[in-house]
Amino acid sequence: MLDQIATTRRILVERENMVNRLVEETRKCTIAVQFNSNSILVSWSLGDQMPTDKDWIGFYIKENPNKSYREYFTTGGQRQGNRFIRTPKTPGLYDFRFFPNGTYNPIARSDTVYIGPELNLNAHFNENTTEINITWELTRGELTNGDWIGLYKVDSDNKKYIKSIPISGTNERTVAIDAHLEPGPYEIRFFPYKCGYTSVKKK
Repeated sequence: MLDQIATTRRILVERENMVNRLVEETRKCTIAVQFNSNSILVSWSLGDQMPTDKDWIGFYIKENPNKSYREYFTTGGQRQGNRFIRTPKTPGLYDFRFFPNGTYNPIARSDTVYIGPELNLNAHFNENTTEINITWELTRGELTNGDWIGLYKVDSDNKKYIKSIPISGTNERTVAIDAHLEPGPYEIRFFPYKCGYTSVKKK
């Protein structure tokens, strides 16, 4: 009997928590992004926030302050909607921010948008030569001077690379690295020059 009461109570608590989460989600302002090499589709929804004619959305380099937008558009007082903007040519990390009633205080941000080259990465340990063979293949965009790949211990900070490898504009390359390393898991990470020490690909 006590077990049944405890089970019933647990189910009721779980249902209440689920309802509370759903209610909280409906209150949130959200921004979703889809993009390709030509355009970015920005979609927004205010939840139960009250729209105004002065609501606006800014497009930013990710690290820039709220007053340093690349471009912006107003929402026309719409609670939800969509807008296309042109994809920037400059590689980097970007985001969108929703500002209510003409303020510079965002109530929502999109996920980070990475614009730039994309790579397939592979690494193979050669037991005969005790080397790690790293191969990369360009799958989208163009590499620029300053793009690089780093060899890391797993979970280490992006600035603490074991080996950095500059990569050129060729579509595919391979490099061999001396593998006399401490035992443990390692990985390779891709860093576009414009993204600083923020990696956009791991393997």
